[in-house]
Amino acid sequence: MKKLLFSIALLIGLEEVCAAVIVVDQNGHGDYTTITDGILNSVADDTIYVVSSSGSYGNFTLNSPRTFIGNGYYGQSLGFAPSSTLGNVTLNAGASTSVFSNLEIGAITFNESNISFEACRITGAFTIGSSITNISFAKCLLSSTISIQSASVSFENSIFNYPSAGNMITVTTAGASFNYCTFYDGNLSLNTSTIDNSIVNSTRVVQSPVIATDGIAGNKVDTEGNLLFETAQGQDQFFQLQAGSPGLTSSTEGSESGAFGFPAAQPEDVYRLSGIPHIPRITGLDYNAVGTTGSGISIRIQATSN
Repeated sequence: MKKLLFSIALLIGLEEVCAAVIVVDQNGHGDYTTITDGILNSVADDTIYVVSSSGSYGNFTLNSPRTFIGNGYYGQSLGFAPSSTLGNVTLNAGASTSVFSNLEIGAITFNESNISFEACRITGAFTIGSSITNISFAKCLLSSTISIQSASVSFENSIFNYPSAGNMITVTTAGASFNYCTFYDGNLSLNTSTIDNSIVNSTRVVQSPVIATDGIAGNKVDTEGNLLFETAQGQDQFFQLQAGSPGLTSSTEGSESGAFGFPAAQPEDVYRLSGIPHIPRITGLDYNAVGTTGSGISIRIQATSN
C-alpha cells in the first residue's frame, strides 16, 4: 500500500466549513476508537470513515444523518485489510438521507425513510415496514431473511445468497424492484415486485409464485448453476459469469444479466467485488475550521492507494 499525503490551499469566501470528516479506528490511529464516540462527536451530515479492523465496531442507534464509508468486506481474501464491520444498526426518526457504503453490517431496524446502502454486505435480518419509503440497495451482498412491506424499495446490482435453509425474501406490497441482481440460494416470495435483468439459479432458489421467467424482462432462470458461474472462485467472486455462461447476453440490452451486468454506458453500476471502494481511499483529513478570502483554508488529506 502506498501512502499519499498532500495539502491544498483553498481560497473561499465562506467563514466556516460545515461538514466534517471523522475517522474511527479501533487500532487508535483515527479520531476515535469506537463508532459511538464518532457519532457523538459529529453532527448531522458529517462523514465517518470506518477503518478496517479484526473486530466489529458494535451496535449503534442513529438519530440524525451521517455518511459511513468503510474499507469493504472479505478484504483479506483479496489481499486487502480486514473488513470494516458494524454490528446491528437502528435507524430512528431523524436519520433520513444517511448513506452506508463499503461496510459489513448486521441486522438493521428501519424507523426512518430515505436511506441508501452501496457496496455493503448485510448479514442480519431486516424488515422495511409500510410507512418507510425510499430505501435503496446497490452493489450489495445480502445473506439473511428480508421482509419488505413498503412500496418504495429498490435493489440494483446486488447478490442474494442464503446458504442457511429457511432464509427468504418476502415482498407483500407492490412497488419493490430488483434490477441486475443475482439470486443463488433461498426462497423468494415476490408476488408484488418486479425483477428485471437478473439471474436465478432455479436448482437452489424456490420462487413462490414464479416471478422471474427465463428470457422475459432480461432475466435468466437456469438449472445449470455450474454453467452460470465461475466454478473455481471463492466467496463473492464465485458469482461472476464464466465464459459461455447462458447469462452473458440475457439482459434487455443484450449484455450480461445479474449483479455484474449493467446498462449501456453505465459500467460504474456493476457489482464491486467484496465492496472494495475505488482507490485512492481517503484515510485522514485535517483542516482549519475558519478561513478568509485572503488567507484561505489549509487542508491536509491522507490517502492510500493499492
